[in-house]
Amino acid sequence: MDKSKGIVLDFLKLKEIKKIDELENYNFHEIYQNNKFKEFNNNKTYEDGDCTKLAYAIDWIVWGNELKKIVPNYSEEDLFQEKSFSGDTICTFNTLFGSTEEIFNSVVKKLRIDSSEMMEKIKQFKQKYQTIGNFSLLPNKSINGQTLNKFRGRYWGWKDYFDIFLFELDKALNGEYENIDFYEIFKENDFFFSTFKTAEEYCNVFFLDNSFRLSGTHFNHNMLNEKNIDIYKNFINEYTTKSINLIDIRSKKIIMRLKEELKNTDFPASYLD
Repeated sequence: MDKSKGIVLDFLKLKEIKKIDELENYNFHEIYQNNKFKEFNNNKTYEDGDCTKLAYAIDWIVWGNELKKIVPNYSEEDLFQEKSFSGDTICTFNTLFGSTEEIFNSVVKKLRIDSSEMMEKIKQFKQKYQTIGNFSLLPNKSINGQTLNKFRGRYWGWKDYFDIFLFELDKALNGEYENIDFYEIFKENDFFFSTFKTAEEYCNVFFLDNSFRLSGTHFNHNMLNEKNIDIYKNFINEYTTKSINLIDIRSKKIIMRLKEELKNTDFPASYLD
């Protein structure tokens, strides 16, 4: 059995999951929080579900053929070693709510949220942002240590927002750019981006929503103050609603493709029914 299929099967057995469909809502936080699952993490010093061994195994089964078309002789092991590509989280949680429980609690306190519906939506997004539907792949050739993933996440720039990335990517694919730093990284990864003429083509490959757009100021938690609480809340409502919708739809597509690719292989059919 190939490495990726073996990793997925080993995880299902350890987690005592009977059907692969259950991976649709699996929260990858557990891989870091529970020592029982440490063999599936990424051996890094920080938590990041999109580059765990389990995520890469799923990525390879779902998109391995696409990656081999883009990079000649690209292999399964290349992905696990993060050659040319690495994991990316599409819809950020940390930007709005912080990377620690302490910051999250502080943000929620400052917002004085009195709506149980909003609080429930925030909690729902907190659970879903570390599920397979929010993980993708980006080319990772760097300039001075700056990859596209890192560039996306800069707080003084795009703040890791997916819609800003799509907008700028579409312009760059048409030879237009305003930010020279981004364009240089974009050109450094021409082996990948030259495959596409538009951002929509890129989105189609990775089951992404090219129409994903957010209105108004794109906040990060350091921008929250007494004067913008209501605007911040409105942005949270729009962002969590659209992000949850993207993640739910994409999770279903990924698991469906995963099952299709595993059919008629040596993967146990009982998990796929």
